[in-house]
Amino acid sequence: MKFTIGKLVAIATLASASALLHAQEVTVADVAGSPGVTTPAINVDYVAGGSVVGFQFDILFDQASLGAPTLSCNSNLNNDAANCGLTCSNPSAGVIRVICADLDLSVQTSGSIGSFTFDIPGGTPVGLYNLEIDAVNNGAGFSDSGGASVAPSALNDGSVTLEITGSAGYDSTPAPGETINLGSAVVGQTSDTATDDIVVSEIGDQQLEITALPITGVDSGDFATSTAPFNIADGGADVDVDLSCSPTSRGDLTASIELTNNSSNVPNPQYTLECAGLSPNVQVPAGPVNLTGLTVDPDPTANINLTNPQDGFASDATNVTATAGAGDTEITVSGGPTTIPVNDSFDFIVSCDSTADGSFTRTIDFAWDDPVGPGTASIEVNCTISD
Repeated sequence: MKFTIGKLVAIATLASASALLHAQEVTVADVAGSPGVTTPAINVDYVAGGSVVGFQFDILFDQASLGAPTLSCNSNLNNDAANCGLTCSNPSAGVIRVICADLDLSVQTSGSIGSFTFDIPGGTPVGLYNLEIDAVNNGAGFSDSGGASVAPSALNDGSVTLEITGSAGYDSTPAPGETINLGSAVVGQTSDTATDDIVVSEIGDQQLEITALPITGVDSGDFATSTAPFNIADGGADVDVDLSCSPTSRGDLTASIELTNNSSNVPNPQYTLECAGLSPNVQVPAGPVNLTGLTVDPDPTANINLTNPQDGFASDATNVTATAGAGDTEITVSGGPTTIPVNDSFDFIVSCDSTADGSFTRTIDFAWDDPVGPGTASIEVNCTISD
């Protein structure tokens, strides 16, 4: 390993026979805190041993849960704050870097290297979060006055234990801020995939009171909850919040729900709601359909193929019918009523009476149940019968 601090360069290999064990150790403190509150100062202390003149190590932490640290450097190691302190080499990745060295190769003395605090985000779950000392990676290590690497006798990791005391605490599955997909439903019907769309827990030491469950957003009218405001006593059982979606239009729908409460950690948790409104996607050929025949031949016929392709929001087309509309009665249609499932099709049959010669035209009208409308289409059929 190559260890460089200012003009001090020590070349050593930690695994070599020349590595020395001294009695020095590093300790990161254990503290208790609460979500939404700044932690007490977390001290980083060094106990000297042997002839260590410089060292470097990282403290690894869960930045997504604990937030970015606020650092404070002490100056009682060699009375030279410029040569010993804490830096954030990459706080977004959860790393605090500790560097201590004296350019005149003075042996480091025991003392507090520094301290740091976290402003814990309010939504961080309670539990234990480790503060791990990493003295191996990223060019870290300990060097003595002779330039040899030194293995410390102890690296004592720290921790932050989050708990909620003196107030109600809120927790849920899924976590606040996550998206809840309620599936899909035909427009005018209801999608209700489960009764426990949100499971709420009380994690403090007081009664949790859910005082309101407002739903807001562009499509708020399409979403609903059957759960009324509720309380969970300290230590009480979890409560399920039931959500549903009743689409009034076709396509993607979204809104948000808030479970307003009296907790100290997440008093206004919000969740994004999603669902999809479905309707048939019946496709009728453009037409016209042209029939020809002779009076001596059987009646000419043709198939009119209706399809219901999936476009992301298609549903089964029900009660699909075909009716011979305005025009010449020599042209007729048969088939149906029927249901056309998504990605399926159905053939209606048109025919022309070949008893007498002539040219005939008639409109064939189609209809199906469609909650968003219009659920109708037409096609022109032409027929020519010759002697």
